[in-house]
Amino acid sequence: MSIIIDGEILPPRRKAKPGAATDAVIKGPKPTFDNRGDAPPSSGAARAHQILNILTAAGQPQWGKIGHLPRTGDIVDALGLPRTKTAFASVSRSLARLERAGRIVSYAPAMATRGNGFHWAVKP
Repeated sequence: MSIIIDGEILPPRRKAKPGAATDAVIKGPKPTFDNRGDAPPSSGAARAHQILNILTAAGQPQWGKIGHLPRTGDIVDALGLPRTKTAFASVSRSLARLERAGRIVSYAPAMATRGNGFHWAVKP
């Protein structure tokens, strides 16, 4: 059935196909997650474990010297990640999380360097 408005014939409205932008949001059941049992660690936990292994191998400050301790770029390289902004941001977030948890310590050099320039070590 067509509609005539001001001499124009308009075709009948068709129902939108499923998935069209005009459809209301269809809510399904909420997904359930079970993190117990033999589930592998999340990528964040696995990355934190790898970072702790790297920092443990690097050692502690010796006689007030921190030059041998790894910086964020050294950790990115040791993890085998590309030197991109996203990789640095991801590793920096992991380092900040570990520092807030009290697992690692950051040391700032006396001379200003590019970026924050923190050197990282496992908390003694």
